[in-house]
Amino acid sequence: MRIERTALLWLLAVTSLAFALRLSGLDKLLPHIEEADPGLVWQERLMRTDTVVDPVAHKPYLAYPTLLARTVAYISPPQVDADTPSAQLLEQHLAAASSDFVRVRTLIALLSSLLIPLTWFLARRVLEPVGALAASAFVALSLLHLLFSQQARPHGAHATVALGAVLAQIALLRKPSLARFAVAALLCALAIACLHTGVFTLAPLLVAWWLARRDGRRLPWWLNVAALVPCAAAVWFFYPRAPRMEDQGDTVEWGGHTLHFDKLDGSGFRTVATVMWNYDPVLSVLAILGVAFAVARCILAEPIDRERRQVSLVALGYVLPYTIAIGVFGETVDRFLMPLVPYFALLAGYAVQRLCDRFAPAHASVTVRAGASTLIVALALAVPSHVIARYVAVRGAPDTYERAAAWVRANIAPNANNVLLSPRMVLPLFHDESALAFVQRDRTTSTQRAWMRYQLEHFTPAANGAALPLSQRWKLFVAPTKVAVAKDRESARGVLDAVFDEVQPEYVLFEDSRYMGGRPGVQEMHEMLAARGELVATIRGESAGECGEPPIDYQEIPDFVKRLLKAECFGPCVEIYRLKKR
Repeated sequence: MRIERTALLWLLAVTSLAFALRLSGLDKLLPHIEEADPGLVWQERLMRTDTVVDPVAHKPYLAYPTLLARTVAYISPPQVDADTPSAQLLEQHLAAASSDFVRVRTLIALLSSLLIPLTWFLARRVLEPVGALAASAFVALSLLHLLFSQQARPHGAHATVALGAVLAQIALLRKPSLARFAVAALLCALAIACLHTGVFTLAPLLVAWWLARRDGRRLPWWLNVAALVPCAAAVWFFYPRAPRMEDQGDTVEWGGHTLHFDKLDGSGFRTVATVMWNYDPVLSVLAILGVAFAVARCILAEPIDRERRQVSLVALGYVLPYTIAIGVFGETVDRFLMPLVPYFALLAGYAVQRLCDRFAPAHASVTVRAGASTLIVALALAVPSHVIARYVAVRGAPDTYERAAAWVRANIAPNANNVLLSPRMVLPLFHDESALAFVQRDRTTSTQRAWMRYQLEHFTPAANGAALPLSQRWKLFVAPTKVAVAKDRESARGVLDAVFDEVQPEYVLFEDSRYMGGRPGVQEMHEMLAARGELVATIRGESAGECGEPPIDYQEIPDFVKRLLKAECFGPCVEIYRLKKR
């Protein structure tokens, strides 16, 4: 009884920590830098206001099932009070421009946090209390899980629902019934309604049906067919109707996604290993150690009770097909690993449990065993805890765009000097009317940057927008996207000459990052600035050597842990040039 009480208190503490970590800082990088695939946010806005963000680029509306977006659409966004003091206008409008993302992120964070107690419930079926508690803590302190739990994407919520489906299938083993089978099938349908990969929850349902016995007999076979009914309904009601694509013979279209057969080259396995090492190295090492202990146990033919064996088979019914699928797929990315985090944690918890058994054998006293187990768990969680503490500190610091905006406010008078920004760079400041009119000619920036969309909807004469004090508006002209997508320097030079002649900037803010650095047009812009201007400030969240790497922001961050331990803030490097008078 004392052990169970301690376990529940630990679970409550770890779950509370997980919620606190995931529900704070949800406005990170908003509204000036948003996720690369804002599908849920665009869907939610369409359902709430019947407004299409970008009628040309329809793909974001088709990228994901709509269940989560429909849920958020019922929550009204905050409005800026007309009596807001002038000093608070910018802060209030930035929050309003971020609200669509923040509301979706809040739902995702809430659902993602539930993965921690669900991991404990799964682990308790196969591990001792110390291993189960360690497993839940590993998920709570997983950098991969924390990063994507706070983004307006469905992967964090899907991971929770998918594990809930597996737990319902495991519950079917203990007491098979039509009601429990129905609950398991409905959770499979919910997983499919969250994300396409929810179909993988059907495989462990079949395994659970095969293993479950009621009065020595299996449940009726037709239940497996009946389980497809709610799943089909989920696809029918929550999957956007994608337009028919031209049949190329080597692709499959499903739910707004295109699967290229030539990408099934097996390179995803390398991605899985790389992502886990980049985000959660300690969890990765302990998970491998857990596999080694499990293999050794099988070789030595150590006894495993029937319940744990069956639970493990149901879990493997989900893990193996899903891992093989993303391993074969050559375009697998980091967020695809979210549903596997609890199973990696389970293996790591098993490794911790075996280490505790080794250094605190059964014949030792209760005090010795408790002390040794506590020390081992503390050592295992020490590095992940430090990494997460650094993440929280870096997340809470002003990002590089916010620091660039602070530099502009301190050094450039409002509504005075013309400032040119790199393509798609939008600072969290009010742009003046001429700058908004200029960027409105660039569809990409005007529709794919939340802060720019918001200003065009609220502060332009064409939109009957509200008037803002001139003392709070800056002449921030964003270079057109065609500079970044130019195929060669010669064509980019012509565009840049026209932009410089029209804008006549006194200052230029240039984003120095991997995303920009490999483009001929941006390289041409960089060289023009070096020739025409003087570098007056450099704003970095990392060392100069990291500027050429993908920035620390939302996804696919190489050497994330190593860079995070040295970083000051999120965002790409920014160089500020003062142009020479011509």
